[in-house]
Amino acid sequence: MAADGASGAAAVGFGIKSGLLAGFIAAAVSLLAVVLGFTVVPLTPGKEHVDAMRRLAAGVLCSFMLGPLLAFKAIDWFPWLLAPWQTILAGESILWIYLAAASPFIAFTAVFGFWIVAAGMRWFTKRDGKDIAELIDDVRSTKPSQVEP
Repeated sequence: MAADGASGAAAVGFGIKSGLLAGFIAAAVSLLAVVLGFTVVPLTPGKEHVDAMRRLAAGVLCSFMLGPLLAFKAIDWFPWLLAPWQTILAGESILWIYLAAASPFIAFTAVFGFWIVAAGMRWFTKRDGKDIAELIDDVRSTKPSQVEP
């Protein structure tokens, strides 16, 4: 029985290390995507530091909040997305396979994170002074054809 406990503790330790490493890799993918986004849309002249911090924060926030959700739904709808990664990473933990399949979704949401957050903030500022019930009524009454560009 003592051997079972020791191997179980080692497995948990490996799982924590593996999970932390996967988290750091996801963060690196997110940061790299945000920095590459800086080259696509240049920073605001005279406000480079503030603009960079806003984009970085929004990109990382969206990539960690929306990236895994988008990846989960895409893999759920299209399970064949995992097949190439299962072949390439044969014998590795399932965590690495899912991380490899989710990385494009994490990067995509990191690049567009600033615009996603900006659209959400614009929606809330247009409804300044309303309480939560009025915001819910606005969401319910808005039809897809009424959404402003």
